[in-house]
Amino acid sequence: MRAKRKLLISMLAIVFVLLAVVATVAIAFALTQQTITTTLNIGYVVEDIDGTASATYTIGGVTESLTAMKGDQVIGDTLVFHAGDTEDAGNLMFPEGQIPLSATNDNIVIQYTYSNTGAKHYIASMSFDSELVADNMKVEYSIDGTTYSENRYAVVVPAHSTNKSYWIKISIENKAKSASFTGDFKWLLSGCDPQADSYLSLTSVELQATGSAGQYKAYMSSEGSYVGELVFPREVNGDPVTQITTPNYLDLTAEQRNMITKVYIPDTVTDLIDDGDLGVGPFQDFENLQTVIFEQNEKGSATSQSGTGLKTIGTCSFYGCSSLKELIIPNTVTNIGGSAFGKCHNMTNLSFSGDNSTYHIAGNCLIDKSSKTILQGFTNSIIPSDGSVTQIGDGAFWECQIKSIDIPNCVTGIDGWAFAFCENLTTISIGANVAAIGANAFYECTNLKNVTTHILNDSVVVAIKGLANENGEMNLTIDTVTQIESGAFIVNESWDFPGLTSLVFEDSVSSVCTNAFGSCTDLKSIKFSKEINTIEEMFMGYANLDEIIIEEGNETYYTINNCLINKKTKTLIRGTNTSVIPTDGSVEIIGHNSFGGCVNLTEITIPDGVVSIGQAFDGCSRLAKITIPNSVTSFDGSTFRYCIALSSITLPTSLTTLGAWTFWGCTGLTSIVIPASVTTIGDGCFGDCTSLTSVVLEVTTGWINTWSGMDLGELNVETASNPESLANLLKTDTTTGYVRRS
Repeated sequence: MRAKRKLLISMLAIVFVLLAVVATVAIAFALTQQTITTTLNIGYVVEDIDGTASATYTIGGVTESLTAMKGDQVIGDTLVFHAGDTEDAGNLMFPEGQIPLSATNDNIVIQYTYSNTGAKHYIASMSFDSELVADNMKVEYSIDGTTYSENRYAVVVPAHSTNKSYWIKISIENKAKSASFTGDFKWLLSGCDPQADSYLSLTSVELQATGSAGQYKAYMSSEGSYVGELVFPREVNGDPVTQITTPNYLDLTAEQRNMITKVYIPDTVTDLIDDGDLGVGPFQDFENLQTVIFEQNEKGSATSQSGTGLKTIGTCSFYGCSSLKELIIPNTVTNIGGSAFGKCHNMTNLSFSGDNSTYHIAGNCLIDKSSKTILQGFTNSIIPSDGSVTQIGDGAFWECQIKSIDIPNCVTGIDGWAFAFCENLTTISIGANVAAIGANAFYECTNLKNVTTHILNDSVVVAIKGLANENGEMNLTIDTVTQIESGAFIVNESWDFPGLTSLVFEDSVSSVCTNAFGSCTDLKSIKFSKEINTIEEMFMGYANLDEIIIEEGNETYYTINNCLINKKTKTLIRGTNTSVIPTDGSVEIIGHNSFGGCVNLTEITIPDGVVSIGQAFDGCSRLAKITIPNSVTSFDGSTFRYCIALSSITLPTSLTTLGAWTFWGCTGLTSIVIPASVTTIGDGCFGDCTSLTSVVLEVTTGWINTWSGMDLGELNVETASNPESLANLLKTDTTTGYVRRS
């Protein structure tokens, strides 16, 4: 038996050498002789092999038989190999295989033939990583008299039981005469102890019993050589390999994983499953994996051995396979786990081999038919708008490199973490029927700054506000919505909405109600369509607003010099830090909160013709200079509240009313002259004006102290005539006002 084993190993050794030799062949111009050299480490056999083997090689039409013996052996002047010099048949090594190619010796055929005459078995396979042109190479093999011709770069041939035979033939033809190609050929020889549940092979595939009699699961071993293509066996001792899993994943180095570019899965396999503990998939983080071939797709149906074909692609099975661009899933699959294809950043063509009862793929989205849920999306995915999708699943686009996404109107919900860690996502459109957005749906979408929404509800607003707050910048476009209700963007009773920098209202929006956007302190630009007809009370605390635009043709409003003006009432609705109020008579009223919170406004000129100024400059903390014409008759209250940089102001002689809290909190105001035209000083008009030292009343008599419309008695004339005393009274008396009745 030992002699037979040695004979077989010796013959195989020669084949190994020739295949290794062919691997790095460089075919140059017709009359140029080339020599290639390669080194291979071949795996070991754990059991005796019963049978006979022979090998031949043909170069330039001349066929030679190969024999092997211990030590170095030379065949002619062209081939040198080392067959091993120990009694152990394992670990054969061929450090110096050489073979010439020339004008006459440019076609190579290598054939290995084996006949199994005993009860032992082994599995042999050929695998290589090459850029060979398809016409230059042909792989053929025969099992029990049936011949196959394959274009793929791997063959797995089982030899088991008795009366099993096969041959493998590789042909290389130098048609171009000047073509060059290199490759890494390896014969993968492995054996199996029929009494044990282990399988050893150069492919680093190991087997364990599944618990069901006669069935095995295969997984990657952390030991062994990795040769570009990983080919899983179909059976052991006639028993099928039904599962591929990854219990040793954490023992594999990144270098080991990344040497695998192609995987071949036999049709006996029914399940690709994670390790059951950490949820690590069998091919997770194989970053250079480019091709996955399922044998049943090649045959068109599952074999009688497997009976049902692949059923399960488990959690994270191909997670992180960033080089995988195309995958044809067998149509027998009925269970796909979460993130099975997560981080497959370059996946452009996911498909099924035929109609699938559970899933379908549209727009490069993997969709569960029954729940109409997207389970997995990719960089180039487009969510179908035909009604086949109503939900975007949990983590469906997790860590996806997608840059923009349009969520159509058929979608009603977005699950939590759906777009988490999509760092390249910059633009999203939210459809008109999205009723709920789960927690952390856009977690760490740090560049998502452009949002168009066709619906406003608490869930959508929470998501938008979260993005604006986290990213520090948000351009929001509102479309389809007709009216934005009061407080629509006040979330969890919070008025603050930092991060919103640009706001666009499309044609559908006709009305924006009071304080709809809370205190959007970062808002820099607002654009209205020509269809807007109600926006009077929407503004509050837009400290950084620099631009207001309204499309031409609006019947009610227009903008000029960054001033938004109601044409009909001649009211300035909103100004900015850079506004210049027009002097053409188009403005008669400076409206409520029109400059509220413009903290960068330093000076302003009110043009002649304006008659009333409302709570216009509340919170303009840098406003130091204001010019007011004699046409103004009233400050309607809180007009200059908290204008702390205002140290002095000249009131017009036409002014009759200082409304309540007009100068409240103007801590920089030191003195003021109240002209004779003024007959009303509202409650707390000068409250908390801590630096105020002089108030001059041009008319000192007839002033009545009032509170809530009630007369509290006349103001002492002596106090009214003393600027210092009057200043102390007015800045400390924060609850009462004064009217002049004589």
